[in-house]
Amino acid sequence: MNKKVLFSIFIIIVLCVCWYVMTLDWRGNDAKTFYNAKHSFSFEYPPHWYVTGDEMADIIQLSTVEQESGDGGLPLGMRVEIIVSENSDKIDLEDWVDAMSREEVINRETITIGGMSALKEVSWPLFDDEGPPIIVYIAKDASYIVQINYLGRNPDYIENMSYFEQLLDSFKIELIRSS
Repeated sequence: MNKKVLFSIFIIIVLCVCWYVMTLDWRGNDAKTFYNAKHSFSFEYPPHWYVTGDEMADIIQLSTVEQESGDGGLPLGMRVEIIVSENSDKIDLEDWVDAMSREEVINRETITIGGMSALKEVSWPLFDDEGPPIIVYIAKDASYIVQINYLGRNPDYIENMSYFEQLLDSFKIELIRSS
């Protein structure tokens, strides 16, 4: 009887430790920070993600697997894309999103990213093994639109969702103040 109780306690402790490790917030520990000087934005990301793009790029990609140069296909795992587009016609953010949206949008909501209003869309996945694509749009100085895409295949899509949410929480855009 004592062995069963001790074994049960041991299993509970192991499960609690596993839960703690799986939900550990990587920010402030060994998180990496990316800064884009061209468009004045930054974000934190986990150390096991790979980054493609530099501080002057209009497109930044992060992935759980290292990609070969020039490979535009969706990698096994997941991918975050940050795309900065010029908004030369100064189109309102909602109109921009309407023009860019896929027909398969499940949900659209207004969220806050770095103290700024943003629109978040979730769409139906194209393939059975994919998670639903998430796209976040942020207007920067009415001159640029920052688009953050979260794409991927399961199980990596699900396993990295909390990291993506933490990336969004850490995302900061410096606005240019006119004098």
